[in-house]
Amino acid sequence: MVASAYAARVAARAAEYGVDVGSVRVDMKRVMARKGAVSKASRTGVEDWLRNTENCTVYQGHARLESAHEVNVGGERLPSTRADQDEGLDGARWRVRNRRGRLAPAP
Repeated sequence: MVASAYAARVAARAAEYGVDVGSVRVDMKRVMARKGAVSKASRTGVEDWLRNTENCTVYQGHARLESAHEVNVGGERLPSTRADQDEGLDGARWRVRNRRGRLAPAP
């Protein structure tokens, strides 16, 4: 979305450089579709990388912090020494690195 805003701003200022581009309009449906495609490619790329990483278990399901050192993912309680919340427009995701070094993202 930032790239789309930047492109619109540059196009709007084109006349300052002797370039006539006519009126500049932003099609928010196309901007949001592009954002969704970029976001999905990033998310699936990271997930594929994690799924193919040796000694890495990916847990998929709803996640909830149970305590400072424990997270519940899809009904399974996992010990954790560190949890990072990864938020997006489609909800929150938790990545948890437990004592065995396993990383567990939840969609």
